[in-house]
Amino acid sequence: HQQKLIQSEIVTLERERNRIARELHDRVGTNLTAIKLMVSQLLQNYKEPLAYDVEEQFQIAIKEIRDIIYGLTPPSLERYGLFTGLRNYIGKLNKTIPLNISLKTFGKEVHNYELSIMIFRVLQELLTNSIKHSFAKNINIHLSAFEDMLNVVYEDDGVGFSYDPVQSGLGLNNIESRIHSVKGTLKFESGKFGVSYTIDIPIHLNKEVV
Repeated sequence: HQQKLIQSEIVTLERERNRIARELHDRVGTNLTAIKLMVSQLLQNYKEPLAYDVEEQFQIAIKEIRDIIYGLTPPSLERYGLFTGLRNYIGKLNKTIPLNISLKTFGKEVHNYELSIMIFRVLQELLTNSIKHSFAKNINIHLSAFEDMLNVVYEDDGVGFSYDPVQSGLGLNNIESRIHSVKGTLKFESGKFGVSYTIDIPIHLNKEVV
């Protein structure tokens, strides 16, 4: 019963993310692009010397909105699968953050969207933790899709942490809930070497996994 409640909450949350992404794309993004064109044309007509700077700021704002939309609902995840979606996402991250993220995959592409989005959210949370708190220089992610099991190993070489299940701000309870909702397991170790997470999910419980 608890697993069903968690799954229902996750489905509701993903629907809300999708709704927000659509609103940002269809309304905010479209309107901002239209405003950029009008303002740029006016500035050029009046030969305003700041025209280029204004254009550049609009481009930055539009890109930031697109990045937010991508984080909310990564389109390649549903279209091409988990491995490809993560490669695209991590490729974008590597261009914007001062540490190196390595992703290695084994096995066939995973095309179950519910499973893929769950793993994507878990890795998003772990990446955020490493970027904000670990002082790591390197992050290594290994995804292996076997016939009956999906294995995820996540490691960073940061300072590690002392886990307090009550006061922890690392979102581990949320991560564990997502994994347990599909009868998966999570193990983690932390020390001077950094932190390591191992996730195993029985994929025979999920339809159309590969």
